Amino acid sequence: MKKKTKKPLVILVAVVLALLLVLGGFWFYSRAINHRSFMAGVVDLVLTVSRRADKFNDLDKCEAYIAEKAEANKEPVVIEKAKFGISLREERHESLQAFIYNDQEHPAQTVFYYHGGAYINQPNPQQLTMAARTAKETGAEVVLVVYPKEPVYDCKTAYEQCISYYRSCLAENDCGKIVFMGDSAGGGLALGLAEALRDQGIRGPEELILISPWADVTMSNTEAAAYLEHDPMLGIDGLRRMGEVWANGLDLTDPRVSPLYGDLSGLPHVTLTVGTWEVLYPDIMLLKEKLDQAGTACDLIVGERMIHCYPIVPVPEAKAAQAVIWSAILK
Repeated sequence: MKKKTKKPLVILVAVVLALLLVLGGFWFYSRAINHRSFMAGVVDLVLTVSRRADKFNDLDKCEAYIAEKAEANKEPVVIEKAKFGISLREERHESLQAFIYNDQEHPAQTVFYYHGGAYINQPNPQQLTMAARTAKETGAEVVLVVYPKEPVYDCKTAYEQCISYYRSCLAENDCGKIVFMGDSAGGGLALGLAEALRDQGIRGPEELILISPWADVTMSNTEAAAYLEHDPMLGIDGLRRMGEVWANGLDLTDPRVSPLYGDLSGLPHVTLTVGTWEVLYPDIMLLKEKLDQAGTACDLIVGERMIHCYPIVPVPEAKAAQAVIWSAILK
């Protein structure tokens, strides 16, 4: 009698070996060829496969996405609990929500965190985690400002409500050292608000932390197209369209819309981060150049072969940038 072959076991071994081969090849591609961590490569692959950038490259998909958000952005954001054992409290101010991490009576530092999302998306898990981790690592009170979003609201409304809420915080609280922190669109908003507060003679932040800030919604920098090949998150045409909706009739070079065109003098120290594989890289380097010309001190952190907003992404390369960010809050 013939002995039966253990086919299921053979198949399982073959599958495991094939998987190990694929993972090994991907590890080699990430480390030896792209000179970045395995996890950075995985994140890039997931974003590419999920076609995250489609709505920023295809105008039809962009318009459909804007229409979809017309109803969704009328609803308030719900955050059920904070992470890392940090306390969490919610405030409402007109159409603006604020989530206060590590609420304190007399904080040594208060960080106002303006999250990104092309002025249309509510805060994502990475941004919520960054807010909570910043509170934990620095001991600061972190105020996550969920500002009014397009297409329900526009830039003018958001600025009015952000400044009104900020002034109420100054009047009611001992804020200690004030830091404005923002990623992507939130970085653009943080910079624009700092310019506006300075112009209005209102006490502004003592530190600006800008993580891949979207400082120019015109997307007119001709160098940006060269970065489309590597950027799995952003595009040009769709991003410009979202900027137009945010402006709602304002000139796209109005400093409230594109703070790159504002007066960059008289601002506090800036900590600026950028990845070399993001479409916004040329504009962020231009921002650094203009800050230098204006006499505003700026420390630039460049993540080689890193994607948009890499310091808030769960990759090993984020750790060094995070350490600099938290040090800037505490100094």
